[in-house]
Amino acid sequence: MKWTSKFRPYELDLNAYKIAVTSHLEDRIKEGAKLWLNVTVATLIPSWSNASKATFEELARAVGVSINYGPQLSRLDRRPLGLSTGTGGYEVYDAVASFWYTSTLRYLAFNDQNAATPGPPPRPFTNLTHPTPYNFTDIGFKAFQEFAKTVKLPNPFNYMRKI
Repeated sequence: MKWTSKFRPYELDLNAYKIAVTSHLEDRIKEGAKLWLNVTVATLIPSWSNASKATFEELARAVGVSINYGPQLSRLDRRPLGLSTGTGGYEVYDAVASFWYTSTLRYLAFNDQNAATPGPPPRPFTNLTHPTPYNFTDIGFKAFQEFAKTVKLPNPFNYMRKI
């Protein structure tokens, strides 16, 4: 008995796979940024005058979440100051996904790593749920690292085609 077969090679549809990877990474980086915002802003950053939380607005809008400011404890709403001193966003380029947040709000940067000295009466820092230092950069980084360990790329075998 004679058997004949015809070998049909397969190849990776690289364009389709790149599109799938980009879409997947965009979804995952948004998810990771939302987690980071939840762990840092929602949990650690107080709403004393709204300035500190407002620095995160640009990143929050980019990934589709809103900042919950909570009760304002100061007489003056300083949200415009925070909005003018914070930037953020995300990007996916060539299979690399990242998000960023920056702030030039001096006291937020100081309070992240240092214990704030209570001021004169009414001692603004005595009512904080989470007193300084916040350590939000370290805590957020660790939370994002744990999340990143769970991210898997799409299976390339799903993008194979016959030649």
